[in-house]
Amino acid sequence: MIAPRKLAQHRSIPYVVVGVVTTVVGLLVFAPWSVEPGLVDGGGDGNWLLANYQVVNQIGLFGSDPNLAWPSGYSVWSLPQLGYSQLIAAWVFGHSIGPSMLSVLLLVQVSIMVLCALSVLFLVRSLVGQAATMLSIVISIGVGISPYLTTNTILPHQNVSAFFAIPTVLGLLIRSHGKPWRWWLLGGPAFALIAAMSALWWVFVVLILLLVIGLGFLLQRKYRHVLDVAIAGACVGVGTLTLLVPYALAAVPGEPATRGDWDSNLYGGHLSDFLVTSVAIRELFPGTNQIVVGA
Repeated sequence: MIAPRKLAQHRSIPYVVVGVVTTVVGLLVFAPWSVEPGLVDGGGDGNWLLANYQVVNQIGLFGSDPNLAWPSGYSVWSLPQLGYSQLIAAWVFGHSIGPSMLSVLLLVQVSIMVLCALSVLFLVRSLVGQAATMLSIVISIGVGISPYLTTNTILPHQNVSAFFAIPTVLGLLIRSHGKPWRWWLLGGPAFALIAAMSALWWVFVVLILLLVIGLGFLLQRKYRHVLDVAIAGACVGVGTLTLLVPYALAAVPGEPATRGDWDSNLYGGHLSDFLVTSVAIRELFPGTNQIVVGA
């Protein structure tokens, strides 16, 4: 049996404290139990989120809803702006509390607050170890309950508020320094898992950061560090495939362009759409937009 004093000093205790405090504050701020079924103030983005969460709960993560928007049905991968952390949380909350997608959206935001706070704690403790436990807890809770994550204006843009991938990846990269190669047997899958759970927006930001960090080490001729960053980037890339492959396989055909080229429903679920519907390419090779299924 672990003595109370040793238990209080356990390395997991700061994560428990940060998680519990952030959860309580998030629930008090958003009060998801008090809302009724409805829409999100702020326009189409929030209502698009509600629609995605409803599709996840009614059809599943990889199903296609024939009742929404696209001619052959809508999938959450038709526009892959959400990560598995949001989609899985929405599925769990939707099957736990009932049909109110507005309550689900608020609970998902609370889970994002917790993930962001824990990721900041992980980064701080990766930098300073256990030397400043109270300071790291205060910083992490401060970030988790900050206005950036608790104001109603962020609700329609949950994929933007879910920035937890950056602190986590940086923390893992710091901890990989000087570790033997067998560390990557667990570290590599961890990088991939974080990328898979994150919104695609932040995955691209992470890859750009890793590129900048790698170039910095290369200029300093720290080749072992460059190799560590390269391995981390490769693992993040593998994790990204779990977001891109469902997108590529969604195969939701578009219709003839009815809006501007930058906002056309030709972009119907194929990665190739971004190339073959390009204005410049279409001028050089007339008819290439017809390559897209349904275009």
